[in-house]
Amino acid sequence: MKIRYIKIDNPEKIKYKINWQLPYDRFPLIIDREYIVYAIEYTEEGRINFFILDESGNIYPHNYPSEFFQVTDNRMSKYWDGFTGKENYPAEIIFPNLITFKEWKNNKYFEEEMMDNIGDANVIFKNIRI
Repeated sequence: MKIRYIKIDNPEKIKYKINWQLPYDRFPLIIDREYIVYAIEYTEEGRINFFILDESGNIYPHNYPSEFFQVTDNRMSKYWDGFTGKENYPAEIIFPNLITFKEWKNNKYFEEEMMDNIGDANVIFKNIRI
């Protein structure tokens, strides 16, 4: 799945809570650049976030509010747990949920393990990216 970071009207009105809570005007993203989605997060509040590799230089993805993006390729990844690669976004989902590859889906600490370079989380993510 691919998305494009877009300029939106009144971005300050978007209510969001992302793990690292950066103001929208400081997102390390480039307007009109296309990004690959590595996970889709459906929050308890009914929000949707996309995990992408941004321009920060990190080797793991960060989550961003879906309102800042346009879906350019809605094919769900065949690497995502429960999907074959033939499904399209949006899929019917029960909130909260995380759509991603099984290693991340089955380990609630996987995101932190990527950020802190614990175990082989980054190796697993790198192999999924290729």
